[in-house]
Amino acid sequence: MARFRLSDGTPVILRALRPADREVFLAAFSNLSDRSRYLRFHKLDPRLRERDIAYLTEVDQNNHVALAVFGPQGGIALGRFVRLVDEPDHADLALTVLDAWQRRGVATLLLAALMHRARAIGIKSFQASVLDENRPARAMISALVPPDHREGAAWLYRLPTDPDLLPDNRLVARLRAWHSDITRRLRPNG
Repeated sequence: MARFRLSDGTPVILRALRPADREVFLAAFSNLSDRSRYLRFHKLDPRLRERDIAYLTEVDQNNHVALAVFGPQGGIALGRFVRLVDEPDHADLALTVLDAWQRRGVATLLLAALMHRARAIGIKSFQASVLDENRPARAMISALVPPDHREGAAWLYRLPTDPDLLPDNRLVARLRAWHSDITRRLRPNG
């Protein structure tokens, strides 16, 4: 667990998601707009089945890593990656930020933390599928890397987990700053 302050001064806590966070996860999921649910999960059905909830909350923090960001009133964001079976040094990436917390730097903090964790367990790159109509997410990730290719209605991006391999721009500078802070805070005996 680590405490951070967003650029607007808001205190947040970043930590691994635990199975006991099930109700927090469900409350946060219910606070997503229908549009955000569709853009994140690529489907119109706003409900989660029991097996979906178990998959999203019962993670091993090695092959399936999930980190959560908590604001003053509870869960505000969740990021995860799942190691690819056929390419174990690569993982599928997903980020979800509640509507009211978008465009405040939460996704950048979460991505930096996921990159830190991924590198620690030997994952060299992420892949992320982003719907064509999800312009804010596409703009963010396109500032990091160009799309690799299109798959139906989505673009697939491949993103190195080493922030030093990304191009120099404002977003990458913020990502590198978060990554450096996380690395310093989580260094053993440091």
